[in-house]
Amino acid sequence: MRCYLFAIFFIVLSATSSSAQKTWTLEQSAAYAIEHNISIRQSQSNEKLSAFTLNQAKLNLLPNLSGSVGYYFNFGKTIDPTTSLFVNQNTQTNTLQLSASWPIFNGLQKLNLIKENEFGLLASRANTQATEQNILLSVAGAFLDIVYAKENLINSNDQLSLSQQQLTRSRILIETGSAAPGSIYNIEAQVAQDELNRVNAENQLALAKLSLAQLMNLSDPVVDVMVPDINMSNELLVDLNKNGDSIYQIALKKQAVIRSSEFALMSSEKALAAIKGAQYPSLSLFGSISTNYSNAYQQLISFDTVSGGISQIGFVESTGEAVVSPELNFVPRLGDVPYYDQLTDNFGQTFGLSLDIPIFNNWNTRTNISRSKINVVNAQYNLQSAKLQLQKDVQIAYQDAVGSKNSYEALLKSVASLQRAFEDAQKRYNLGSINSFDYTTAKSNLSKAQSDLLQSKYRYIFNLKVLDVYQGKPLTLQ
Repeated sequence: MRCYLFAIFFIVLSATSSSAQKTWTLEQSAAYAIEHNISIRQSQSNEKLSAFTLNQAKLNLLPNLSGSVGYYFNFGKTIDPTTSLFVNQNTQTNTLQLSASWPIFNGLQKLNLIKENEFGLLASRANTQATEQNILLSVAGAFLDIVYAKENLINSNDQLSLSQQQLTRSRILIETGSAAPGSIYNIEAQVAQDELNRVNAENQLALAKLSLAQLMNLSDPVVDVMVPDINMSNELLVDLNKNGDSIYQIALKKQAVIRSSEFALMSSEKALAAIKGAQYPSLSLFGSISTNYSNAYQQLISFDTVSGGISQIGFVESTGEAVVSPELNFVPRLGDVPYYDQLTDNFGQTFGLSLDIPIFNNWNTRTNISRSKINVVNAQYNLQSAKLQLQKDVQIAYQDAVGSKNSYEALLKSVASLQRAFEDAQKRYNLGSINSFDYTTAKSNLSKAQSDLLQSKYRYIFNLKVLDVYQGKPLTLQ
């Protein structure tokens, strides 16, 4: 029984936890979006590719080492590699070689390529950070859209409830003869309009939640947020204590998109320096060891003595008698040289220096230098364009924040006045001193002003967050 109750408790607790996980704070939403957004993952993959390219550029400073092994079958007249003599027989040869080369100087091309790829990696990292920042701003906008839509829905429900209460009072007044029967039509129309406003508010909230879920790359489109307690205090309203130019100067040092363009420019400058290095001579150190084997190679083992008869070698002067001597032929006896003995006997080493002087290569180097110069100029233009775009974005966000702040302060006064006007109209309508048209007009004016106040409030908060991000501040609603 206890196990059964514990299982039920665990299931309920899991369901509660699962439901609670669907409620997100702004910080949680931003962190999840950065971790799962496809654009950020692609940017991180490009960053890894840049790291691999840089690592290979560093490894290119090491010597090149290569080995080769060959086994050959030769038929007919060929050169024996062990003796360098022509032989006219079928042979089998085996060669082994190990060679190395090490560029000592090549116009600093490899060192400049390393610098080029280092700046390229830094540019990739900054580009990833810029992508994350764009996602942060999008998440902040979508999050605040949900918060606004929630408050707008609450306001719509309040307006509908108020209209329904007023419709009930109007019916009582008509039944008691205190109001004309036709006075109820405007109230009924107001109830219908408030119902439509509520439906629109519900749809707006659903779309805002869907937008945030898509930005976060959630498989479940049903998402909810934790509405923070945003107090529009005087401190928040005077948060614009810097002008647009000062914010822009801070953004120039903080923004990843600017750093990415700066690193891209440095990378293109190092690429130009590397290509210019191809105009200079290159000096390399090289060396190799090699050996070989041939089945045609034989060595002298001994000599065989073969009698060739008797031949006269002279005569005796006094008698004229012939002096003879046996003829002996010495025939060399050859034998095959063992495989490993040949490898040892034929072992050779070579080393030296090689100087390559570029003279003419169809103007390829000149053309590449001209292209790299254009790439540097384009990188300079990209940096200028990024700075101009950042300046425009900061100026627009700052001006929008100022405008929404002024609108909010003006609407605060307007809502307060319209609230008093509506309360007065409601009392007078209940007393029958004004008609239903005047009452619904006062109510509609108040409802519109309240909606405009909410919009200006969250537009102001969003632009403050945009300016915070431009200044490198953390994204939070606390």
